[in-house]
Amino acid sequence: MKIKNIGLYFSSNIIKGLFPFLLLPILTNVMSVEEFGIVGIFQTFLITLTPIIGLKAFGSASIRFYQNNENLALYNNSCIQILTIMLLLLISVALMLTGMLDGTGLSSNLLLLCILCSAMKYMSEFRLSQWMIREEVSSYTKFQMFEALMSFLVTICFIYIIKDKVDARVSALFFVSILFSSIALHSMVKDNLLQFSSIFKPNLKYIKECLSYGVPLLPHALSGIAIITVDRYMIGYYLGFEKLGLYMFAVTLGSVVSVFFISVNQVYSPWLYKNLASISSDKLTRIKLCTLVVFLISIVVYSIGINFLEFLIPIISNVSYLSSLDTLKIIMLGQLCNGFYLLVINFVLYDRRTKIISTISVTCVVVNVLLLLILVPEFGIVGAAYSFLVANLIKFFATAVCANNVISNLVSSN
Repeated sequence: MKIKNIGLYFSSNIIKGLFPFLLLPILTNVMSVEEFGIVGIFQTFLITLTPIIGLKAFGSASIRFYQNNENLALYNNSCIQILTIMLLLLISVALMLTGMLDGTGLSSNLLLLCILCSAMKYMSEFRLSQWMIREEVSSYTKFQMFEALMSFLVTICFIYIIKDKVDARVSALFFVSILFSSIALHSMVKDNLLQFSSIFKPNLKYIKECLSYGVPLLPHALSGIAIITVDRYMIGYYLGFEKLGLYMFAVTLGSVVSVFFISVNQVYSPWLYKNLASISSDKLTRIKLCTLVVFLISIVVYSIGINFLEFLIPIISNVSYLSSLDTLKIIMLGQLCNGFYLLVINFVLYDRRTKIISTISVTCVVVNVLLLLILVPEFGIVGAAYSFLVANLIKFFATAVCANNVISNLVSSN
């Protein structure tokens, strides 16, 4: 693994996350609370629909790159064909719901735009995944940062041009989605990653293989969304918005750990898949050593870092947020466990055991919800943080056991 690439990914992810943070005070000043809530609903739907609309088929294309790189363009075509079918299906459902959603804050028109945005976001993610597996870090980071920058700038322009501020924000997201999905599509065709001449000629074998990978992952994807949203609902319901604000502060600050591990994984997973494709005892030793080193460095950095939180919080906020310190430490530990999970899940994904992954994810969500119901009324936001920690700890250990089985099978088969 290249430390330089981890640094580039980390910088890119920090910058990507910085623009929405800078946009927050602008949006809250020009929008009413109700308008801001509608935008929040739109973005929540967008996050939820993106893994559904393409059934995560491009994950199968990434694995195939390492296992069998013949006819990759035709294989990638199958991912686009699945996306097109799902897009038409979801649009049909949205049209049938016309008039039924107007009282929920998300109108039928906004739902249609959300579906279209999610399809285009999927296309951008597909392009990014193809750069990542080929270790084209520069292209990946430039695309990601420019997309975040354009979303920021176009939103600012639109909110001062368009009278309806909800339409302004949604239109900005839609415009940027069109622009960057078009760039992604053109780039993939240019690099011969798609065979445009046969885009309307489905290969049933490839489609079936993509679906057998992606469909079982749906519960996993939705569980990941549930585990970061249910706690907020529970805190708002039981404790009120003041406590929710403290919890959200801790979650936001704790997400730095998540950004670090996402950046490491963007380098680690291509390196791992390349080694697993031709596994040997020497490579296995190298994989285990490298993974252990990442674990140990992360634990040391966490142990040192939490000692500075008490001094950091008053600098980046006001002293009233110091009451979230204990919650923040637990959430960061939970993010550490989730980061370890991100690394070990690569072994299971490589072996295409997606049903097991979904079973573990759904089980952890159930455990998380049960713990929230017990701990939040009794211990407040600290109880929510412990629920998050336990769920991620179980997820990591269960996935690590599966990863160990995958390694044993790969070694025995070679």
